[in-house]
Amino acid sequence: VSIAHRDQLGVAIAALGVDVGIDIEHVESRPESFEAVALGKKERARFEALPDIDRERVREVELTRWWAAKEAAAKAAGTGMEGRPKDWKVVEVDGHRLRIGDRWIATILLDGGYVVAWTEIADEENDG
Repeated sequence: VSIAHRDQLGVAIAALGVDVGIDIEHVESRPESFEAVALGKKERARFEALPDIDRERVREVELTRWWAAKEAAAKAAGTGMEGRPKDWKVVEVDGHRLRIGDRWIATILLDGGYVVAWTEIADEENDG
């Protein structure tokens, strides 16, 4: 079981025999110093390549999405980020999914500007 809350919203995920993690974060402007703490060099380079259309909003959403995904992966590992978010590297992006290590994290942007990220539970018959 994993739970998270932000403001007046709460989310949870549960599974038998599988380590799970979930997080919810509000999309908001964050200083560049947050990016420097949260993201490694390769991750930050990806942010520089974001589209120019509404770049600031895209950047806010993506940074929130990546942060929430890192939190979800770290919760599933049972350790939390332990103050080292750069250790939880986003190594692949596939649409709304991000891979951190060997864990795929699904994300969704909710009305009201919140991102929810949760560990995907592999379907052994379909491998995903």
